[in-house]
Amino acid sequence: MSNTSLALIRVFVPLSLVSFGGARTIIPDIERQTVSVHGWLTHREFIEMFAISRAAPGPGVTLVTLIGWKADGWLGALVASLAIYVPVA
Repeated sequence: MSNTSLALIRVFVPLSLVSFGGARTIIPDIERQTVSVHGWLTHREFIEMFAISRAAPGPGVTLVTLIGWKADGWLGALVASLAIYVPVA
């Protein structure tokens, strides 16, 4: 597992645990972590991915899968998705 995948876990597991009320409640924290702290995305890329995740059918945290994919490819998409879903399952 890459360092980026481990960082995705460290970012999204805690956010998953505090996301009472759905993904909308953690969007600002996701933006801060992915753009300002880790630099996986630019602000524009974040907004574009947010728009795609809102337009696509399915849960709002599809954004996390897109971020994982951008940060670390398919492994990152899988790791980020599991990190946001599994802790609350």
